[in-house]
Amino acid sequence: MKTFLDVGVIRVQSWLTLAPNLHARRGASTMIRKATEPEAVRQMLRELGLESAALRCDEAGHIDGVIPLRILDDSKKKDVERHVVRHLQAKLPGASLKTQHCEGKDWLSAHHSAGSSQSFEWPAVVLEWPMAKVCDWCHRLPATHEAIRVPDDSGQTPFKDLCIGCIQRLPDGGYSTGKPGEEPGPEKDLLELLPGRKVPDRTKSLAELGEVQDNTHLATVYADGNAIGRLGRSLRKLQEPDSDATTFELPGAISSATWSSLIDAVTSIDTGDTPVLPIIAHLVGGDDVLVSVPAHKAWRFTRTLLEKFSEHLGTALNEAGLGHLETPSISAGVVIHHHTTPFADVIELADALLKHSKRHGRAKPALAWHDITHEGPEMLPGQPFLTLEDFQDCFGPLNKLFGLSASQRLTLLDYAQANEDLLLQQAQRLDHRDVIEPFITGPLRIAQALSIVRWWRSDEPA
Repeated sequence: MKTFLDVGVIRVQSWLTLAPNLHARRGASTMIRKATEPEAVRQMLRELGLESAALRCDEAGHIDGVIPLRILDDSKKKDVERHVVRHLQAKLPGASLKTQHCEGKDWLSAHHSAGSSQSFEWPAVVLEWPMAKVCDWCHRLPATHEAIRVPDDSGQTPFKDLCIGCIQRLPDGGYSTGKPGEEPGPEKDLLELLPGRKVPDRTKSLAELGEVQDNTHLATVYADGNAIGRLGRSLRKLQEPDSDATTFELPGAISSATWSSLIDAVTSIDTGDTPVLPIIAHLVGGDDVLVSVPAHKAWRFTRTLLEKFSEHLGTALNEAGLGHLETPSISAGVVIHHHTTPFADVIELADALLKHSKRHGRAKPALAWHDITHEGPEMLPGQPFLTLEDFQDCFGPLNKLFGLSASQRLTLLDYAQANEDLLLQQAQRLDHRDVIEPFITGPLRIAQALSIVRWWRSDEPA
């Protein structure tokens, strides 16, 4: 049996949003990448004198924020854990960490065997001296750099008092529109896959790529895979000394499907008319995607992301002779918001919507959505969700609903909130019964459909 140790950053989204502007969030993403990329891990082990005790587990693939290790000397397992955690705490001040120990004949078996894993959380460091001046950004650690100018999302550089963790974010923030090689975080990978393009450096600039009159709103999409562990357990059961299944690299296949589906989704909303792509990628790793796009591009983007993830992963399984296994899917939470809405509030809501879609989708690809501007800052009772299949079926009816004038849709919404019989009578009087009929008997109710078409586009495919 082999021993494995994973050391990773948890609650990454919360850590990213400790700083209130895009530049600093990009810096945090880049810091995570630099601290956990494969060569950096190998160099860390050399510098800490741990080469004889552990090595990086390349079998696990690469996910930003995770250090996968194979323990070579079990007697030094705790020493390795302590030294690696301290290393990451120094590189990523304020981040919470989690360590996981597991055993198996290989990485796949160890991570998908019931009862073989032990984990422990290492909470983020907090302020220990209450009389200290608290950081103006994270409000958690004492300010060590006072009255320095830092960029904000409006392009201004106000004076701020920052802690050591927040000040470390600034050099790594980068600008997509700056010099080549300064691209920040996961957007560097995105731009390598879509060469010759840039991404917006301000949220306002992203909103303005919506190509509609109301170009002040964004959609933040938070997606995560379904049934990944189930596939891992199925692969483990198939493992035999001479089985082809042992050659299937699950982490690499998941990462490839995530990036491929993301590129497909970006391409589906990109007109190519400007050098700037209509996306800001906050976090992309493993089966996690956290991005923002113009609000009016949200539905096509999300539909494509959910469709293509399963397609790409299913293709990889088929090519490996494993097409009989259940193909995992991906679900999403979508938050529509003004570009000035505090990102920490957006992330919290997107996370809740993602959990809602995964819980009700029951391992099927699904999405849940919420419009902060028109529906308030919190989820609603009976928060709507749709499986991908139902969402696909609704595109044609939604196109017809969008074809009504804004005033007609507003009238229908008033009737829908009052009484369904009155709604049908009004639709009949206006000769629009065929337009609203699918939203009376189908999985998407009329009020929910009207909230979607508020951010619809005229060229959405059926």
